Amino acid sequence: MQALLAHTGILIQARMGSTRLPGKVDMPINGKTPLQWIDQRLSSLHLPMVLATSTLAQDDLLELRGQALGWKVFRGSETDVLSRFAGAARTFGFEHLIRITADCPFICADVLQQGLQIYSTLPKGRTYVSNSIERTFPRGLDMEIFSAELLLEAEKNAQHPAEREHVTPYMYTGNRQADHQAQVVHAQNYSHIRLTLDTPEDALVIERCMRELQLHTCMHYEDMWPRFDGQQALFELNQNVEQKKTGL
Repeated sequence: MQALLAHTGILIQARMGSTRLPGKVDMPINGKTPLQWIDQRLSSLHLPMVLATSTLAQDDLLELRGQALGWKVFRGSETDVLSRFAGAARTFGFEHLIRITADCPFICADVLQQGLQIYSTLPKGRTYVSNSIERTFPRGLDMEIFSAELLLEAEKNAQHPAEREHVTPYMYTGNRQADHQAQVVHAQNYSHIRLTLDTPEDALVIERCMRELQLHTCMHYEDMWPRFDGQQALFELNQNVEQKKTGL
């Protein structure tokens, strides 16, 4: 496991140009921006963190924000996010990558650790682990772990625009999917809950989760999920939000 971690980086996908909630990744939520929450919540992993953003001028601010947090920064195509990720992997020499998005202020280190533990037991090579295909965690705690070998193969061969924009579909669909693939699942299924930040309704739910449920104080998902019970009215506030089909 230690050998694996020595060559692993966390890539945080971010841009300012959200259509439904512009500037969301720099929006203050209970005193911190999503990037600051992510930094706090994943610091216990002691893994290098890379802000993967675009080369557009509007994302200059995100470069400054990432640098202020002590993160590495890589800038690439706004729409070909697959090439952006592959460029970051090459630039920083990662052999294994964890992908998260910057609109997830409740991301939990222990969920990533579960993924890394499973990933470490699989053969090396074309390897992929996530918790978002067989979904049991709330949306907003999504993570994917994959080898640089598989990422660079995807960059070379993926042709469909959706494969370029969403980074990983090449890795888990069709006859080209990873040779070694696994899912992280939880005994309690809360996949109907949205804890991701993409609309004003999402922002309201996240603010109230921090203020009323104190979810931001739960560094582990095992401490978080029992607080969901009895909160149906709160989570119904953004239950009808359709997940956007484009990435950060």
